[in-house]
This record gives sequence, structure tokens and C-alpha cells, in this order.
Amino acid sequence: MSTLRIASVIALVAAGWTGGYAAPAAAQEAKVRAVMFYSPTCQHCEQVINQDLPTFYHTYGGPPQVLMDRDAPEFERFAFLITNGRLEILMVDASRQAGGVLYQASLESFPTEPRRLGVPRLIVNDQVLVGSVEIPSRLHEIIQDGLAAGGTAWPTIVGLDEAMAPLTPAPVASEDPPAQQAPAPEEAEPPAADTAMVAIPFEQIGEQPSSLGQRFLRDPLGNGTAVVVLLLMVASVIAVPRLATAGKALRAPSVTIPLVALLGIAVAGYLTYIEATGATAVCGPVGDCNAVQQSEYATLFGILPVGLLGLIGYVVIIAAWLVAGAGRGRAAEWAAVALVATAFVGTVFSIYLTFLEPFVIGATCAWCLTSAVLITLLLWLSAGAGTVAWTRLTSHIETPHASS
Repeated sequence: MSTLRIASVIALVAAGWTGGYAAPAAAQEAKVRAVMFYSPTCQHCEQVINQDLPTFYHTYGGPPQVLMDRDAPEFERFAFLITNGRLEILMVDASRQAGGVLYQASLESFPTEPRRLGVPRLIVNDQVLVGSVEIPSRLHEIIQDGLAAGGTAWPTIVGLDEAMAPLTPAPVASEDPPAQQAPAPEEAEPPAADTAMVAIPFEQIGEQPSSLGQRFLRDPLGNGTAVVVLLLMVASVIAVPRLATAGKALRAPSVTIPLVALLGIAVAGYLTYIEATGATAVCGPVGDCNAVQQSEYATLFGILPVGLLGLIGYVVIIAAWLVAGAGRGRAAEWAAVALVATAFVGTVFSIYLTFLEPFVIGATCAWCLTSAVLITLLLWLSAGAGTVAWTRLTSHIETPHASS
């Protein structure tokens, strides 16, 4: 998927942008204010921003301008304001740490049923719109009602005022004040300018961070968890074959393998559903599952959903466990080898996917990490029996050659 660029979001902005903020003529008119949470790797967000928002700004007030905190480092910029004087939308990157905190606060202030979590999530007045279908289909009516009612206030979300403080332009004095207007007291004079506010072109915002470190810092907690899991998997791929060859592999009740695999089927089955339908995933307190599932890396070669690939792997593991336990002779031994081989390949592939999350996508999926831990555990559980079975098979194959 191409990088989400807000420059292509609203085509009319380029012609209307100037080097600094100038309040539009309609600034004194009624304003509709909204907050939209998005993720740069979300295809549904890209549709709303690139295809739908231009229509709304063109219809209600004309080309807007963008305000962003000039003083904050690039990787800490999580919010910017798009305004044309009549329609103002605060865009919040929910995949970044500060944006994620504000997103969680919005869930507490404006709760919805679980299936309507995720992004794009737009809040205007007291209404919550979620998804690339609901937002464009309902927003026109909401804007019209808001303008007719004299405008709307910003949604009440804890932390919203602090997020918007550096984005608010200084008040613009009237060009022709009434002669009888008394001068304002010195302490009431508006500030000359907000040094932390700057109007910038669209092409300078909305892009994914360019470096590995910047991507990682978008969600230090979630991405840090992914790195820990990544290191454990790499250590397992190195240690398990050596321990199994030395006869020191982990020993556990045989029934443990199918139980772990069934958990894997549940997780992979859910991910397959999310990837196949484009539904919004129910995410835990760590990471951004939807940003990962809506990225280009959620499918293999752009065709096969990664969740489906994992689902197939867990089914193969259970089938191999059944044959290894119930069968006899070479069939059972080959099944034991197939089991550990599938777990090993699955772990290696999970290492690749887990690396992509913090360092390429910039977001971490808790469901994906759970699957990665489960397949790695299966590698530990199956290595001993698989190594013994492989030794028996190879010794049977080599013996006839040795006697001849």
C-alpha cells in the first residue's frame, strides 16, 4: 500500500496554501468541529482522507489550511488541524503514543459497541462515526445540522485541549473596528502570534516516519513488547535444535501440543476473518492491531492472508500430532518430523512478521504476537519427539547402504 499522504487528501489545498495562517473570510460564521482518529497504514483511513474529505471541505467553505505544532520533533507530531473557517477537523494519528492516549480517552468519553472500535473514527458533536462507509454517508447531514444550529463545540475528550493548544491560531483583529470601540486593556490584548503554531503544506504531513527508530517510537510500549517477543523467538530457533540434538529438549504431556494448537487456531481464525472481511479488530491495551491488519503485509504476495496461512499451519500440526500418536512405524515417525518442521518454519516466518511490526509498519498487533508465542511454544514442545523420529528414519535409510 502506498504511503498515506495528506497532500493527496485534499486536492484543492495546494492552490490555497500560503506561507502563514490567514483566517478565512468565513471565520466569523458558524463552525462545525470534529476529531478524527486515523492510522497511516489503514486503507480505510486512506479512503476517507484521500477521497471523502476533499468533498466536504469543497462543499463547506472551500480550501482549508493545515496547522501543526512546529516545535515538536517530527516523530512526536501526532495531531494537526485542517480548517477553512467553517469546517475544522483535528486529525489525530492514533498509532503514535500521544495519539493513542487521546484515542483511548475518546473511547471512555464516547463508548461504542466493540465491533465499532478502531479507525477511522470521527467524533462530531456527540456522534461517533466509524469506518469508510459510515463517515462519508452520514457526515454531510451532520455538518448541515451543525451549521444550521449555529455550529458545534469540540467533543469533550480528556486531553483534547492540550493537544490543540499549539495548533490554535492567534485571534485576528477586525480590519475596520468601530470608531466608538474602546481600546482593550493591556492585559486583555491577544498574543501577537503562537510561536508553536505554523501553517504548512499538506505534503509535509501524514507520511510514515522514514527511519527505523522513528517508526519504533510511534508506540514504544507496543513495539517494545514486539521486540522482546522477537528476541525470544530468535533465541528459540537457535537453542531448540541444539538442545534436541543433545537430548535435552523440553518434555511435556503429549496433550499439551493439541491444546496449544487449538489456541493458535482460534487466534489465526480471528485474524483470517479480520483480513478477509476488512472488519475492525478488537485490540487489547497494547499496540494497534488494525494498523497491522490493514497494512500491505497482512497478505502474502498480495493474495493469501497471513492469518489464513497460520490457520493452515496449526491445522497441519494437529493432524500430524494425531498421526504421530495413533499411528505406528514410519508413518508415525514422519508425522512427528512434519510436526516439528511445521513449528520451526512457522516460528521463522513469525520472526519475519514480528520484525515488520515495530520497524517497518510502526505498529504492533497483540493477536499476532500471541500467535508468534504459541508457534514458538509448539517448537519447544515438539522438538524432542521430532528429533528422535528423524534419527530413526535416517538410520533406517542408511543401514541398507552400509551392509551392501
